[in-house]
Amino acid sequence: MNRFYSRHLDEGELLQYVDHELSRRRQASARDHVHTCWKCQSQMSDLQTAIAEYMHYQERIAELDAEQDTGEWPDLRQRIDREREDRVRPALSFAKMARYAYAALATAALGLAGVLATRWVRPVPPPPPAPPTISRPHVTERGGPVVEPPPAVPNVKPVPRAATESPSPRATVQLELAAVAALHRLSADLGEPIQVETGADGQVALVGRGLSPQRQQEIAAALAQVREVGLRFEQPVPSAPAPPGGVEFTARPAPLHAALERLLGGRSAAEALTNSLLDESEEMMARAHALHNLQARFPVARQDELDEQGRATLRQIEADHRAAWRNHVAHILQLLRPVRKGLGPGDGSGVPAESADLFASSRRLDHALNIAFAGAATDWGVPRILAELDASLREMEKQ
Repeated sequence: MNRFYSRHLDEGELLQYVDHELSRRRQASARDHVHTCWKCQSQMSDLQTAIAEYMHYQERIAELDAEQDTGEWPDLRQRIDREREDRVRPALSFAKMARYAYAALATAALGLAGVLATRWVRPVPPPPPAPPTISRPHVTERGGPVVEPPPAVPNVKPVPRAATESPSPRATVQLELAAVAALHRLSADLGEPIQVETGADGQVALVGRGLSPQRQQEIAAALAQVREVGLRFEQPVPSAPAPPGGVEFTARPAPLHAALERLLGGRSAAEALTNSLLDESEEMMARAHALHNLQARFPVARQDELDEQGRATLRQIEADHRAAWRNHVAHILQLLRPVRKGLGPGDGSGVPAESADLFASSRRLDHALNIAFAGAATDWGVPRILAELDASLREMEKQ
């Protein structure tokens, strides 16, 4: 099972991507695909245009209601009011709004046209114009080279620094922690393409690459109280080739997929379990990476530069990540227990490490799950895979 989007996203997937309704694993894969695919960028732009026009049309109807409240035809007005109330609830997501935008416009236009054909009450605004045609450079079926750069992402005004002089080392570490805490409040410290960067002069800045305009606004608002930290957003850069030793995936079925189908009674159940396992593993690794990054950025020597409130903030962030990490590990165990015995015995070759840290143990389990359930390249047989899976699970229980 391939973990990455190698095809175009359909409309439903695009809407879920825009609304952040995909799992973290699929959200990251979709983001990587959309950033390099003109077809998906064009379709997403058309959807956003349709929503904007729909909202303008609704606003114009509301203005006319306020200007010419004649009280005529209460049945029709009640129907229109009910439609508007259903469409503009605050909790309505972008994705759900997009699914109904075209249908709502068509229904409103037909209903008003039929009424006005027999009796004129008040002027009705014209229907919204069709989405503009977007000219895109030619892309081959396999995603050949694109000559023009992707459209610029609307930028958010950088947060100004309160002073131009270089901060002291103690002030720098405090600013880094403030930036990390701001990202943590938005759950933006779990693999999103935004980093805390510290220059040679000790100045601290958040740098985001390829973020949506909405996410840019959220991050700018979260950082508004920390004006000494700079903020800028950039276009994503092409991904570098994976380093040697990284996980590679093959087109062949995952080694345990056939056994899962037999145990669970069909392909759909096996795929549902596989997706749940891989999603939980991805979330587990996001927390493990967050903890690893905190330890690297704030070693004991740098923690001594923090004041008491700063150290308490750092401990709370670590506790949040560790609690979530344990929760995802527990879910993985819960998913595996009902099927593990039916998959057969291992060959006994797997041995838990005696002193592995949380990050190393998490990577080992993630690797074993990807080999067993996602088709990661390996020359191991099924007994060896099962032995490694068992050993990695026992190692996790020590953490």
